[in-house]
Amino acid sequence: MGTVYLARSRGGRAVAVKVARSEFAADPDFLARFRAEVTAARAVGGFHTAPVVDADPDANPPWLATAYVPGPTLAERIRTQAPMDARS
Repeated sequence: MGTVYLARSRGGRAVAVKVARSEFAADPDFLARFRAEVTAARAVGGFHTAPVVDADPDANPPWLATAYVPGPTLAERIRTQAPMDARS
């Protein structure tokens, strides 16, 4: 789907920026799903979610920036703690 980058906001906050692959920018179905993801991410909040800092689902490529939550990558988590319990 894309790449997630660790970046800094204009105010200096660490943010995670998800950038969709540019070839998806021309796919109307993908863009609809990406817009829905941005809308859903903005609507939820709480301790277990990263708040949306900014987003532009109509950019080429579309992107979404959330607060950065430090932790292992999925690959690291699987490598060090696999197999994961199905209930997790």
